[in-house]
Amino acid sequence: MTPVLENNKRLIIKKDKVICKAKITPKDFKNPESESVNSVARFFVYEPEFCGVATLKEGDKDNVRDAIHIAESKMERQYYKFILHFLKYEKSAFESVLPQLDAMIEKNTRNIESITKHILDVVASMD
Repeated sequence: MTPVLENNKRLIIKKDKVICKAKITPKDFKNPESESVNSVARFFVYEPEFCGVATLKEGDKDNVRDAIHIAESKMERQYYKFILHFLKYEKSAFESVLPQLDAMIEKNTRNIESITKHILDVVASMD
């Protein structure tokens, strides 16, 4: 399990279910790269809570250890689905502005080439 979930998880054990919850905040990401684009800390501004529930069904063997593992795994899956949603959103947002960025790059490249040509013309006229 990812440390950010492990450090924030709460287990609730009831007669017929095990609940595993973790509320995550940006402060929970204390690694040096928490400010980089590789960090997912930026997605946790609204401090979501992830919850996994393992329910004992009719005929299931009562095994609290396995139920805890299932509840934790469901919580962790929810956490990664949350991150995946925002990563896909960011990718889509970047892709939508790529044509504008390409146009700006072309314009600036033309400006640099024009200024370089102008400098060469001025230097040539000095002879």
